[in-house]
Amino acid sequence: MLTWLYMSGVVKHVVSAFSGRLWRPNLDAKSMSQEQWLLNISEHPPSSWNHLGYWKEAASYERACVELAGLLADRACLRATDRVVDVGFGCSDQLLIWVDYYQVQSLQAFSKVYWQQQQARRRCEPFSQVKIHKGDHMALAQLPESSVDKVLALDNAYYFSDKGGFFRECRRVLTDEGSLALTDMVLVRPPGGRWEQFVWETLARMAGVPLANLITREQYQRLLEAQGFEQVTVSDITDDVFSGFLYWQQQHYMSLRTFTGRQRWFKVRLTATFIRWFLVRDLVRYLLVTAR
Repeated sequence: MLTWLYMSGVVKHVVSAFSGRLWRPNLDAKSMSQEQWLLNISEHPPSSWNHLGYWKEAASYERACVELAGLLADRACLRATDRVVDVGFGCSDQLLIWVDYYQVQSLQAFSKVYWQQQQARRRCEPFSQVKIHKGDHMALAQLPESSVDKVLALDNAYYFSDKGGFFRECRRVLTDEGSLALTDMVLVRPPGGRWEQFVWETLARMAGVPLANLITREQYQRLLEAQGFEQVTVSDITDDVFSGFLYWQQQHYMSLRTFTGRQRWFKVRLTATFIRWFLVRDLVRYLLVTAR
């Protein structure tokens, strides 16, 4: 019986979760939000991923997150000679992929969250080509014109307050041959009816997503072209992102809620509710976008 419990992973979940229940993580010391801790609680060695992941062939959260990062990097055609900017990074794990796996020439990474900056500085210390800065998506204004080969935004562009301004700054700092690569959500149609509009606005506000920047795929492409991007490529990866995350998150939550307590899962469950509601009503799609 004990052997079965160990081999099935139950003991691992119990020990990890029970220790978390007795000791609430010190977020400053651990450099991880509560939501990141919950999402990564079963990963060994520990990771700090904090996005939806790409689930086409992945079975674990860490693998799905690595796959989405790799897909973005491949579409951006990251090379060892590239000068890269990561805008609004959610965790240091993605930065290590850019510098350790793709071995880019230089990486400037921006985050407005202090503990994310500190964690990134510690974990990226062996890589002298990495510079961590305080700032959001508009911090690109600090960079000289035509000084960057690639701008990356991994699963965070739907939080940006000024998407048009961001695209304009990207075009300014990128070289003539440079490119922008990001993942983002777009509208399929405007919400219809008062009730759908009310739920839409409420969920978006709770999730911190600016409604004004959720536009249709056609509007998105026109916005990029208006800022000087001529080659825009868009891939719809909704099914391999949303559906996979929803299934995994439900299983993950059900296996751990007894030990962690349900109240800690509020933001994670809210994200799942947000996505599920989108999918049922066919309101939003999830895209991988590259622009040159």
